[in-house]
Amino acid sequence: MTNFLLSHRDCVILAAGAVLVFAVLHRWLWRERTKGVVVPVMWVIVLTVLGGGWFLAEGAAQRERDRLRQMVEGYAPTYAQELEAPKR
Repeated sequence: MTNFLLSHRDCVILAAGAVLVFAVLHRWLWRERTKGVVVPVMWVIVLTVLGGGWFLAEGAAQRERDRLRQMVEGYAPTYAQELEAPKR
């Protein structure tokens, strides 16, 4: 779990900040007597956006890692080929 938190600390900080902001809004709405459907719906929307955003961000990060890996893997054959070429 600690490894997950360290490798995803930016997402964890964003999620914690969003939950904190909406917790303050929740408390403010509760004081204003806007009880009922608004507050639970707000939490469902916040958690849905955070969860969906995490999956989208992870997918984009994985695609970028794959792109960089392919790019770096292409360097070795090119470098070896250049070393084998006769000098002019």
